[in-house]
Amino acid sequence: SGTYPPSSITITTGSPVSGDVGSLAVQDGKYLVVSSATAGGYPIIDWYAEFQLPSGQINKLGLSYVGKYSAYRGQYLYLYNFKTDPTGTKNTAWENKNYSNIGFAPATVNLPSIVNPANYVSADGKMRVRIYALSGSAFTCSADYMRLTVN
Repeated sequence: SGTYPPSSITITTGSPVSGDVGSLAVQDGKYLVVSSATAGGYPIIDWYAEFQLPSGQINKLGLSYVGKYSAYRGQYLYLYNFKTDPTGTKNTAWENKNYSNIGFAPATVNLPSIVNPANYVSADGKMRVRIYALSGSAFTCSADYMRLTVN
């Protein structure tokens, strides 16, 4: 049991502006900033954080994320279902767990108790959390904090 920051980030659509995975470890106003890239005709930001969790049974899993945008955007938060895709290589098993409208002020998304937590952890202890937003005009995402709580 304990709390865990992400061990890596992957930007699927967008460009890194500043910060890195370490920016997400503490809620301190030091941001991972990602700018949008156009895909399918729309500016999109799509990135995910990967966590490395200790081996052993997970009974309860919670997530906290704090971020903001350069303008109001609808943000989707997904978890990767490793029960559906055990290898994690297909990139097709994302499940939407939260939708929030977030703007200039840092906003917190809390998932205090994720249902069926074992589905979202791979056999080797990896977990992935994805942040996705799109808009009609270019924008940036500033992510301050992301942490898992495991019991």
